[in-house]
Order: sequence, then C-alpha cells, then structure tokens
Amino acid sequence: MPDLLILRRWLIWLVLALAVFNLCWERFSRIDVKTSQALDILALVAALALAVVVTGRMSIRDTGRASVWRLLQRLSEGGMFLVFAWSNLRLFNHITFSVPMPLADDLLIDMDRWFGFDWTAYFDLVMHYPTLIWILDLSYGKLDYVSAAALLLLLLIGSADRSRFFIEAFFVTAIIAASVGWILPAKAAVATLIGDVSAVADLPRSAGTYHLSHMDRLRNPVGDIRLDLFRMPGLITFPSFHTAAGVVIAFAFWRTLLFVPAALYSATMIAATPIFGGHYFVDLIVGALLAAAVIAALLLHPQNREIFARPVLAAPDTA
Repeated sequence: MPDLLILRRWLIWLVLALAVFNLCWERFSRIDVKTSQALDILALVAALALAVVVTGRMSIRDTGRASVWRLLQRLSEGGMFLVFAWSNLRLFNHITFSVPMPLADDLLIDMDRWFGFDWTAYFDLVMHYPTLIWILDLSYGKLDYVSAAALLLLLLIGSADRSRFFIEAFFVTAIIAASVGWILPAKAAVATLIGDVSAVADLPRSAGTYHLSHMDRLRNPVGDIRLDLFRMPGLITFPSFHTAAGVVIAFAFWRTLLFVPAALYSATMIAATPIFGGHYFVDLIVGALLAAAVIAALLLHPQNREIFARPVLAAPDTA
C-alpha cells in the first residue's frame, strides 16, 4: 500500500481503538446495531481504501499527472477517514449514554447565572427576527456537510499538512467533547427553560430538542436498544461540539483567502447553538476553550506551527 499523505499513525490507532471499544460495548451490552448498516459503512470505507491504493500507485506510474493522482489520493484518504471516524464517534456518543449519569441542567443553569448570561433574553431577541431564525437554523444543521467541504477546500488550496491538522484537531476535539458530554449529560436549555416550542412562530418544532427522544430511550434501563447508524443525532450538551468545531474550521483556514467566509460561517453557527442546539452559554465557552486547547497542543509540533506561519495565496502545493 502507498504511503498515506494525510493520516498519521497515532490518529489511525486512536480511531481503531475507538472502533474496538464500540464493538466490545455493543457485544457485551444491551446495545445492538443494524448489521446491514454497519456493512454498508464498512463497504464504503473499503471502497475508499481501494481508491487510496489505486491513486497512490497511479501517482508513481503516471508521472506526467502525478499531482492530480496525489490530490485524488488525498481526497480518498480524507473521505475514508471521515466516514469511519465520524460513524464511530456518533456510535460512541450514543452507546455511552446507555449508562445514565445524573443530568447536569441545574449545574449548567447556575454556571450561566454566575457568568451573568440571560439565556431567555437571547431566545426572545432572536424570536423577533424570522429571517435570522432561518439563517441560524440553516447554519446549525449543516455541520456534517460543511466539515466535509472544509476538508475538500483545504486539499484544493493548501498542502496535505493543513488538511492533516484539520482532521486531527477535529477528531481529538470530538472525542474529548463526547467523553465529557457523557459524564455531564443534560436535557439542554430549550427543553429546560422553554419546554414545548411547537407554539413558537417560525421556530422548527425540533429546535434544541431533537436529541431528547434518543437520549431518553438510551437512558431507560429497561429493554434492549437497537441503534440506527444513519439516524444518530449528537447528544452532547456540555461542552458544545458545534462551537468547538466552528473554532477548528475557522482556524484551519487562517491565512488563506477563505478565512473570512469560514469565520463568518463559524460565527453564525455558534450564534445558533443556544437555540437550535439547546446549549447553555457556558457550553459555548467551554467548547471554544476545548478547541483552543487542542489547537494549542497540536501547534507544539514544529511542523504544525510552520503550516500557519505562511499564508496560502497561490496554487496548492501538490508535491
């Protein structure tokens, strides 16, 4: 198999360890997944792995178009990782919630009050602007697609190093957020402070409460649980992973021509998280701090510091 262009070995081993953890939990607990769906995901991962091999070999044989083949290899490699890692992250998020921890809503509300945040005032303010509601809803619900698009754009405008940094920061942030989110689960702000939002004009009925039916089913100690791998919404309240992801996306485009649109999208998505993600404001603060800490830790590596020391203004480096 040709050398991987994006993924480092430590990250591959970390994802494989997560997959083994999920498999063992599913095997020895009341959790069950749909076998056909798991096979579909593995088939897609295998197809992308084959594409990595083929494009890697073609980059050696077809030297005249080696840069094109290397780009295709990077795209295949990134897609393979995103499919496998994201599926296992979502599964990890759900299976851990089958061990119910005490709900932390009261604690998170007290922390918001200590910081002086007024969540209901923010909710009332946003409800006065139907167009703003639509924009925030659109930005919040598209993180999966935006993350994939961000990786694609990074591959097109920069070197493999920048794409590698994005993948590492995104995955490490996600697994930490999922772990903390299991220890401090919550019904979240909309369900706790507003309740039924069906009567609120212009607001989708599932805004900030889309996770509740899944979380309640997982926390119910009675009966087996069969998971739909293609319908596993995020269950994390504290810290806000959407906020952390927004920080990672914006930073990944630092000193590129796409930094401003990336930062604007991230800011809009973060502004949407209190309502459409049901997050308390302290969730946003800790989510941003988590992303900053992971980014700072990765920047301790000299190679990563070099990535952001130079602007990306020209054509991508395909060497």
